[in-house]
Amino acid sequence: MPLRKILVPSKSIALAALILCLSVFINLPHVAQTASGTVTPPSMVGWGGSRLIENENHLGAAIPSIVFPGENASDQEILARSIVQSGSNAMRVSFAPYCTNPDGFLSRYNSTRLERAIRIAETFDLWIIVDYHGYSDVFNTTTIANGETVQQCWLNFWSGVTSQFSNGYSQIIWEPENEPAYCPNHAGTNLSQGCFNNNNATAAMSTLNSEYQAFINQTRSQGDSHWIVVQNICSYACSFCPTYNGDCLGAVLGYPRVTDPLDRIFISLHPYMSYQVYQNTWNDTSAENIANEFYNTMVSGTQTTGFPVLNTEGGPGATERTNGTPKSCPDPVLNGSSGYCKTNLHFIQTLTSLLENNALQRINWLWWPAGDWSSSPGAGALGALAPGGYAEQVTWQRFATYSLVLNSSGAGSTFPAAGNYSFIAGTIVNISAIPQSNNTLAQWLVENNQVSSNNPLLLQMNSDQSVTAIFAPIVHMIVVADLSSANATTLGSNVQINVSIKNEGNIIETFNVTVYANQTAIGSKPVANLSVHEVRVVPFLWNTEGWRAGNYVIAAVAGPVDGMPGSGASLT
Repeated sequence: MPLRKILVPSKSIALAALILCLSVFINLPHVAQTASGTVTPPSMVGWGGSRLIENENHLGAAIPSIVFPGENASDQEILARSIVQSGSNAMRVSFAPYCTNPDGFLSRYNSTRLERAIRIAETFDLWIIVDYHGYSDVFNTTTIANGETVQQCWLNFWSGVTSQFSNGYSQIIWEPENEPAYCPNHAGTNLSQGCFNNNNATAAMSTLNSEYQAFINQTRSQGDSHWIVVQNICSYACSFCPTYNGDCLGAVLGYPRVTDPLDRIFISLHPYMSYQVYQNTWNDTSAENIANEFYNTMVSGTQTTGFPVLNTEGGPGATERTNGTPKSCPDPVLNGSSGYCKTNLHFIQTLTSLLENNALQRINWLWWPAGDWSSSPGAGALGALAPGGYAEQVTWQRFATYSLVLNSSGAGSTFPAAGNYSFIAGTIVNISAIPQSNNTLAQWLVENNQVSSNNPLLLQMNSDQSVTAIFAPIVHMIVVADLSSANATTLGSNVQINVSIKNEGNIIETFNVTVYANQTAIGSKPVANLSVHEVRVVPFLWNTEGWRAGNYVIAAVAGPVDGMPGSGASLT
């Protein structure tokens, strides 16, 4: 049962014909601008492959969420935690192309799911690349989808998305098309796929440029200032290079040419060394040469377009060739969709090192795949980030992370729940105290130092931190700490009476203060939200006109508190 206490000091006043004599008795108790005006691009590395639906999937053991109270952590949240623990700061979340294959494998777009994905990213201070995982949408002017051409549908779809989230989390990056795939006379039932060897990249570029520009113009007209990534046409296939990949300087022509009034554009290329394409030159020397060719394309792309690089996808590449009889690489390490071979592992390590050591600033990258759909043994919800995945084999300059150990003492709990968590340096963690009935948060201990009892606690992770929430039974203790006025006055004059109220309990209180003269109320005033240990002065004005000369006892009563009436005593 909560404890309640109300103390009521009083004052004695003598009122004569012309003079009022007064005697007093008191009981005490993410983006900076460069000098040239261009935007300094953020630095990021991370992992992609998580489908939008994965923030509703729970494949593994039940683990309490630290994003959504009362829920278990989804596969996407588990992945986000692993991304942070790996020293990365970005995740790519994908959904099926709404205008060509809306119910495709990567899951249908759903604004509630996207909002949840963004909340997960924001909780962990991650950059989130929102990927419309389409191919031919920007080029298809013949097929009708939702009463309009696919091309029109694509732009109109994005208008709704960007307008809804334009004022949201600052670390969103829009990726309007996964891998633009051009096919002049596209036919077939799977409209999300483009053409490969019949690709005429030169013919495609004017359309690709204009559609990306239309997206940028539309998005900026809505007041959206998030970064936007535009994709090299060679990420899917292009005729600029003999391999139809982006591994030659000709692939620089595949970067879209666009403008942006905010200069918040990334260019992207998806580098892989698949056995399908490179089986005839499958060795470490070739892997190093291919990595250097991709790197040269990226560096030249920035020099040509003026925009920084964010490669939103890439990795070792497929481990099998699929034309004719399937055949695996001669040096497999792990099978399945997040599998790899020794040779293409050497490729992605070489490329990652080149990107990390780029002059001035690392070239940003997100490698693939990290999601709950991988067919590789032991992949679980993490794909390439799972134990045994190639992420364990690749080295890069990892972002600093710090651990947060949460505990509680007394009748209460915290959100996030007690446990050990990792956060990227600088992340602000929101910790809520949840007291049980008739209890309250008494204080926080941070590294064994008392801090305020503010709830929630906002804690910036600039070092390893240990936090304990201390709970205690509710104590109601309102004290009249001081009662003061002039000692004498002329009959008929106004007397200023100041009542100082102090909250000596451990919970915020709201109540009334009433002042009496010989048990006759002079006035009453509300006191709202008196904080713990706060002292507040409540002024009253006593008009003595009409009162008789004599002695008066002035008393101040504070209450009721929590349904308990105020009480007090008169002192002369």
